[in-house]
Amino acid sequence: MNSYSSVVLSEEIISVVFAVVFFVSSVCVFLYRKFSLRVGILANPNFRTLHETPVPNGGGIVFSLVFITCIFILWWMERLSEDLFKVFFLGATVASLFGFFDDLVNINASRKLIVQILLSSWVILCFDGSLLFDF
Repeated sequence: MNSYSSVVLSEEIISVVFAVVFFVSSVCVFLYRKFSLRVGILANPNFRTLHETPVPNGGGIVFSLVFITCIFILWWMERLSEDLFKVFFLGATVASLFGFFDDLVNINASRKLIVQILLSSWVILCFDGSLLFDF
């Protein structure tokens, strides 16, 4: 097998992975929408929204969970280093859960800022600042 065919194979694998992730995301969004309508997780119209009727709220959690699952699978298959796993998995999990909670109860901006600063500090801590200051 020459180097070109291995590149094509890699592109084919990537295409299949993207297709699977798209399919899983689409199915999960459909299921979450049904769940949120049944349970009443809805965004009601107000001065900040454009919709005129209540719509399902918090759907971003679906994409976050798909991303977190993909990160876990890459780490489990030993395709992702321990450091990147810690940053992406733990950071994304906290950010996703906090974002979902914000969708449910509307957290004020100062508390959101504090969580964002803590998450940014987590990234710097995991890499000892080397990504930012290693020139």
